[in-house]
Amino acid sequence: MLREIRFPASPQLVPVYPDLMEKMGEKGFGASVMACLARNFEAHHFAVFDLPNDEAPQLLLAGSVTGEPPMHTRMLADRPQYRRLNPIWGRMRRCGRNSQPTLLQFDVTKDVDPLLRTQFYDQAGLRMQFYDQPGMNERNVICGMAAGRMLGLALVRHRDKGPLGDPMIGELRTGSAGLLALVAKHHSIVSKLVNLSSVLDSLPAIERRVLANTAQLPRREAQVCARILYGISSAGIALELDISEETVATYRKRAYHRLSIGSQYELLRWYMSECVDKFDCPPRPATH
Repeated sequence: MLREIRFPASPQLVPVYPDLMEKMGEKGFGASVMACLARNFEAHHFAVFDLPNDEAPQLLLAGSVTGEPPMHTRMLADRPQYRRLNPIWGRMRRCGRNSQPTLLQFDVTKDVDPLLRTQFYDQAGLRMQFYDQPGMNERNVICGMAAGRMLGLALVRHRDKGPLGDPMIGELRTGSAGLLALVAKHHSIVSKLVNLSSVLDSLPAIERRVLANTAQLPRREAQVCARILYGISSAGIALELDISEETVATYRKRAYHRLSIGSQYELLRWYMSECVDKFDCPPRPATH
């Protein structure tokens, strides 16, 4: 029978996994999550899903001890009937709305829809595809809110490992909210990094955004800022705008003062914040 365990919310969770904090936003974050789950919970593979209310679950992150994405993450796209029949999605959404994380536990050979079990689980060939190797029974799903979105983190263990014991459930009780928060933060960082190239690849577009996002900058100062963001040197800006390098420096100093910033890095942060928020540059799914 499907088991539901509600965990208490606690603000003192993130330091439980300092190695994951160091990898946030990096390509190796998914592998670090897999290593953490394998080390602490003997997981064979994992997947993290965004659970929008009226849309299909979206895969944010996945990994396995073999280094390959688990098959069930690909089946979301390849087999619509899995998305329809799997009863865990509705339960994940309901539990994901809670203020505190919830652990769902079930045996895929006993606690799922009979048709789903017949089609996907009880056939050794499909079990081999579905879990990358046979013998995967217990599935554990942590559901909860993180960074304003409902998330579900599924981890699957091999039958030989036995049920998830009380010590491991205790660690999940302590660290589940922090784990979800780290994954959500990683996805946010990666999404913005992916968008960075798309909002800096056209000088006319950069200049248009800068001009549209502030009434503080006169046109010349906005033009200088746009070219700084585009990567043009002071000499190049002077040549393009037919002004002296000293004038470029003056416009830059005035613009920075109006925007309450002091460096090119802060100009980039201001630009990204204004562009992403006001121009609604859509974040792309994290695949790392």
